Amino acid sequence: MSATLAVSLLLSDYENDIADGAMIVGDIYPADSKGVTRNNILIPCGDTPAPKEYDVPPGRYVVSARLPSGIVLSADAEAREGPSTPVTLNMVDSPYESHSTNGSRHGHPDDIAIARILKHGGETKDLVFNYRARASNWDVRSLEEQFGYHVRAPAPEDEDGFITVEF
Repeated sequence: MSATLAVSLLLSDYENDIADGAMIVGDIYPADSKGVTRNNILIPCGDTPAPKEYDVPPGRYVVSARLPSGIVLSADAEAREGPSTPVTLNMVDSPYESHSTNGSRHGHPDDIAIARILKHGGETKDLVFNYRARASNWDVRSLEEQFGYHVRAPAPEDEDGFITVEF
């Protein structure tokens, strides 16, 4: 049994570190113990990149890539037999920066990447974490005022790993 993930990365106007048509190195990880890991895959980038296909066993996967700016993009997908499953990492200009990890597997989010987001992002930024421990480095009032951002994380009485954000 085999399934296919068709992976691409859409660039935003402000990500000028990457030329249209370039390839970024990324990884495919199983969301559970049933899939296979594919390291150092090539992901086409641009305004309308043609996806590159990767065969994997059916199951849930996370596809991730680190941009030259340090920003890490990830997307999850369910790979099924039949037509390929599109996985588009989307580089959009947004006031929200979401970090869905406790850092135990890959050490994300990287502090340097977050600092670059704060330096190069828009006038106001919300850093959204679903684990309090990962948010604590950035939940510093003086830094929030200096760099124009706000940290959102689960309340102390709430369970780590979950947060609701309304857009």
